[in-house]
Amino acid sequence: MNFGIRYEYANPPFGFFGATDPTIQATLVPAPAKPDRNNWAPRAGLAYSPSFKDGLAGKIFGDGLTVFRGGYGIAYDFLFYNILTVNGSNYPRVVSLSAQSADLVNQFPTLIRGNPAAFNPLATFVNSPVDLQSPTTHFYSASLQRQLGRQWIGEAGYTGSRSYHGVNQEQANPSTLTEAQAAAVRSAGTPNAIPSTQARRLFPQYGSRVLIASDAIGNYNAAYVKVDKRLSHGLIVGFNYTYSKNMSNNDESLGVAAITGGSPQIPQNFNDLRNEYSLSAFDRPHRYVVYFNLDVPWFKNGMLGGRALRSVFGGWTVNGFRSAIGTAVYDLHGGRYIWRG
Repeated sequence: MNFGIRYEYANPPFGFFGATDPTIQATLVPAPAKPDRNNWAPRAGLAYSPSFKDGLAGKIFGDGLTVFRGGYGIAYDFLFYNILTVNGSNYPRVVSLSAQSADLVNQFPTLIRGNPAAFNPLATFVNSPVDLQSPTTHFYSASLQRQLGRQWIGEAGYTGSRSYHGVNQEQANPSTLTEAQAAAVRSAGTPNAIPSTQARRLFPQYGSRVLIASDAIGNYNAAYVKVDKRLSHGLIVGFNYTYSKNMSNNDESLGVAAITGGSPQIPQNFNDLRNEYSLSAFDRPHRYVVYFNLDVPWFKNGMLGGRALRSVFGGWTVNGFRSAIGTAVYDLHGGRYIWRG
């Protein structure tokens, strides 16, 4: 058994550019994010091989032929650079510059300075909450491995993870939609039948207040089976099958089209994130892998086994794999499962 602990601290760069002016803070713009200093990351692992020489236990587990393994750990991620650039594009750090080509000639060492943008409470602000946290993942696994005969090794196990403080997008000044307004839109067939989005905000005197927050959660669970067969000359071939489920309430916070097409970065209801928890866009229930691993034997002995060649080329391996991922969908009309890879 082994155990370790790690401490991580990543200072929020420049406070993630929150507002320091009380006048701006009063318009729903958050102050700079506070440092997250409690990121302790313990890890533990266990491996145990029983020794039974006879009896029923000896037939099941053998003498040193079975290994039980387990592990648990916590890990933290960094808040990626794109958040920094998005949050940095707010007033008063935005500068407006308009200059003719003639104004740009022979100006050195004079710097051409733009005019600071004027504060507009109706403008859109993108910031992070004061209580922004580092993304956190708890991961765990357990497995049973058994040697079968002289050439076969079988393994069955479970692996999973639970994540929280993931990056997502929220809104401090969302618009509202009443049942009467929804009925008016349906009846008229146009959104022009109700007040505009800005007029329906909680505080219509202020604009959109986007929050790049850390409230996303995820949960991954998987069971797998694995079979390896040792062949001659250091060759191993194997097969692995994993059945898993991946749940989350947000998969992309800033708008990567390949992801947000099936998992929008903006929730349906900013006041009810619980309803966003569903199958992740990254969910792949079935995964099959066939692989091989070959220890290159050419530099172990013989003419190619000299010390110089062995020190450079010895110990090399060649490996490869072929995998397939997808989902089995039930066809109600045909009464059968269809594989979608």
